[in-house]
Amino acid sequence: MKKKTLFLILFIVLLAALLPVLASAEGETPDEPYQVDVEIWFRAKTYPYDGQPHTYPDNGGYEVVIKNDASGGLFKAQYVEFTGESVTGTAVGDYSVPNPGSGQFRCTDSRFHMNITRFNKRDNKMSITPTKIHVDFLTSDKTVTYDAQEHALDECTVSVYAENDPSVTFPSDIITYTISNASPKTDAGTYNMKVTVSNVSCSDPGLRISTTKTHSGILTIEKATVEVEMQTENVTVTYDGQPHTVTYTMVITNDAGGLFKPEYLSYDGPTQVTGTNAGEYKINNDEHYYHNSQDQNFRLIVHYPTGKLTIQPAEVTVTAKGKTETVTYDGTEHTLSGYDLTIEDPSGLYAVSKIS
Repeated sequence: MKKKTLFLILFIVLLAALLPVLASAEGETPDEPYQVDVEIWFRAKTYPYDGQPHTYPDNGGYEVVIKNDASGGLFKAQYVEFTGESVTGTAVGDYSVPNPGSGQFRCTDSRFHMNITRFNKRDNKMSITPTKIHVDFLTSDKTVTYDAQEHALDECTVSVYAENDPSVTFPSDIITYTISNASPKTDAGTYNMKVTVSNVSCSDPGLRISTTKTHSGILTIEKATVEVEMQTENVTVTYDGQPHTVTYTMVITNDAGGLFKPEYLSYDGPTQVTGTNAGEYKINNDEHYYHNSQDQNFRLIVHYPTGKLTIQPAEVTVTAKGKTETVTYDGTEHTLSGYDLTIEDPSGLYAVSKIS
């Protein structure tokens, strides 16, 4: 009996000792706050520039180190709140809490009495660092027609993106630069070239140019167009049995604004056409008869000849007159056949023998 009584007494004493702890665990305030010793260390924070405001210190701006907790582990670091003057920054730079001290921290849970045994403000700093960017200069293509002048690529488009993430882009107008023409070209052709870019700068203070690259473009100088044709007057004659000839002259109808000189072009084809019989006559001037000594810069177009020789048929008048015969009746049958032809032909070329 005495042992049972003694055990009961010990149980009651132990329960009485545990009740405050159990009550605190359930959120009830103990009769006396638990003593807690902590160290508070400012921790430097770094943000890459993004154009948005950042505040320091936030939950990551300081560290709470619990050194002694009389509650047996109920105290949490999040119960410590900074009550001092925070600092907010958007632009690139370093920001620090003004006049930091241990008195700017309090415990938000009334169950605890917090003692700050050590306070370190050495790393009291928030840094907003520039975002590194890459700039591409894309030399713009250009197409011109040959004009005996020098041409070069002298423009470019700008592409700006984050160095470590090309999907993050920035407006091109924040980049200023000086552009120099690529080496000029005169003759027709296709040239791969790029401009020279210097004095590159960025107007956004939160961005820093890390790398740049200039990409090539294409300069195309197309051949100038030259047009030529063989010309003669339209000549019309009437057939007279004699050969007739017309002579053609090579004429450059488009000389590319005076750039193409007559001596650049030679012709070794026919220049005359002859006809005797009625019909129309033109020379055959295929392109292979023309030789352009400046083919590099001029494209030759050969047109169909203008002018022709026309020999019209001669006109003759043919009259057929039946024959007549007078006989005396003699009781027999008489027949009459044949006709007489007369021809009116001023040229004298048409013969009765040609009529059937």
